[in-house]
Amino acid sequence: MINIEDVPSDFITEHYRLLNKDLSNLNKSDLIHHYLIYGVYEKRTYKIPDDFNVNQYKALNSDLSNMNEKELIEHFLNFGYHEKRKYYIENTEEIKQDKKKLETEMIPINNGISKLNRLKSLNGDSIVVVARYNENISNFSRFSGNLLVYNKGSDDIDKSINENYIIKTQNLGRESETYLKHIIDYYDNLYEYMIFVQGNPVDHIYHDDIEKSFNEILSVLHEKKDYKFKFISRHMSPLTKMDLIHDGSGIPSCPIELGNPKDIKELIFEIREWINNKCPNEVCINPLHRPHDDPGNGIERELNNMINQGKTTIYPWEFTKVCIKDFWYLTSGTAHKMREDILLKFDYSFIEPKINNGYEWGYGSQFIVHRDQILRKPLSFWKRLYETLQEDLPSTGWALEKLWRFILE
Repeated sequence: MINIEDVPSDFITEHYRLLNKDLSNLNKSDLIHHYLIYGVYEKRTYKIPDDFNVNQYKALNSDLSNMNEKELIEHFLNFGYHEKRKYYIENTEEIKQDKKKLETEMIPINNGISKLNRLKSLNGDSIVVVARYNENISNFSRFSGNLLVYNKGSDDIDKSINENYIIKTQNLGRESETYLKHIIDYYDNLYEYMIFVQGNPVDHIYHDDIEKSFNEILSVLHEKKDYKFKFISRHMSPLTKMDLIHDGSGIPSCPIELGNPKDIKELIFEIREWINNKCPNEVCINPLHRPHDDPGNGIERELNNMINQGKTTIYPWEFTKVCIKDFWYLTSGTAHKMREDILLKFDYSFIEPKINNGYEWGYGSQFIVHRDQILRKPLSFWKRLYETLQEDLPSTGWALEKLWRFILE
């Protein structure tokens, strides 16, 4: 439901129009409605950036030297923003300090162990990475020398855990965010084998048997490894092809290529055909009162924008991403059925062998993986996943619990 009170206090309609060229024909009311329905979810810019500096904008762009303050602002809104012109002079000293902080990452601040040296000082070729909230992790003391704890909660951690190997971090994204943070931070310095577990791994290994569960992790840590990935979770569940399509390409949407890409023009034709056959008389009541926002047209318009930007194919998860921004999809159960039916028309041939062989996933995301399985994918892939986990209970987190095996096996 649209609530005008949700418009940011610093929202400027004219700035929103000028900074988003595709909205040039909207009036003030339409601009506000567009932001509430689409813009906020698309993270569109709706005002001049807070760090915009008129004098520095002039100094950095010699062709603007004769402009006054008002003219410079107007130039930035109409041209500079879209041309990606520089508009402020970076504080190089601050940048140096930020880089130094990233290189040293003192946790706690007085222990003198750098991020990389912390990792190098651990033993052997394997490491246990723990995503901890407020659990009592004293049982992990038996992994001393092979343990790295990401603490997302309180600091009342048992003294048996070496504080040099505790990394304080934000409480976002459940355990998947923690695992991805470790992968990204140490992408070029990964241990040969990494065991990823939650602060309380017992529930999904040997339920209510603490000793047996931790001994299982210990056994996996020290055993001879002739595999690249396996679940430590004993609480396993089957996953069907439709489950995978839904969790990897549906809601929750996880940006993973489980299906092969489809030609966008072909996709547009399939959507039109579906609407003509299934809901030719449905009316989309859109507060923008724009005729081209009838059922399916908003989705089609966005797909055509992709074509105009040079994109020719689209993955299933990208199609879902387009759908969930559309007014018809947000307000009509028919649109949800359309998406599900269209998703089934994508080619999933490369995941079918795994499904046919009986795919199972482990509850709680407790697994061990060889670094080669991570390095098969570029750092950009892991960062793309990480960006979807920057909230308390992200939908991607629920999907990843089922998809780790598909990514890493």
